Formats: sequence, structure tokens, C-alpha cells
Amino acid sequence: MPWEPLPTGRGSEPRPLEDGLDRVARSIGVPSAAALSVIFGRWSDLVGEAVAANCQPVGLEKSHLTVAAHDPAWSTQLRLLEPVVIERIDELVGPRAVTKIVVRVQPR
Repeated sequence: MPWEPLPTGRGSEPRPLEDGLDRVARSIGVPSAAALSVIFGRWSDLVGEAVAANCQPVGLEKSHLTVAAHDPAWSTQLRLLEPVVIERIDELVGPRAVTKIVVRVQPR
């Protein structure tokens, strides 16, 4: 079969990768790719250096952020900070991207 170019017209122009990632993110029930990037990439800005050193985000599904804490004490600390962290996420990525933080203790 000889080579033929793809049809031209509407929708044939290259699109930013972020657009495709946003579609995939929405299809699995998470916020935009940009929101995921902020939450996972700027975690220490959101929670502070000490908490970030002991608690890492591991998943986000339907506005519930799952975080692994290395020790029960850090788990408690993050639960106390939950309203503040959610407020900071709202400021950076928009409201309701995260409505709940689920903390699991997972020792190193």
C-alpha cells in the first residue's frame, strides 16, 4: 500500500501533550495534568520541608489524595494539617481538585 498523508482539515494540527494528558486524567477521575504536576511536583511547598521529608503523595483519585507517611506521628501531623493543605492546593490549582487527604502509614 503506498504512503498517503493523513487527511487535513479540522483537528489535524498538532496539539500540546498537556491536552491529551488532561483528557486521560479526566477519564480516570483526576484533575488536570497541570494540577497533578503541581500537587506532586510542589509537594514540599504545599506541606513544608519537614512533612514532605516524611510524607509523600502516592495517588489521586476522584479528589481524594492518598499520602504515604513513614511514621504514625507524621500521619497524625498531616491529618491535622489537612484543611490547610487543601486550601493551599485550591489556591494553586483551583477549587475542589482535592477534597480529602487519606493518609496511610508505610514505614521506609
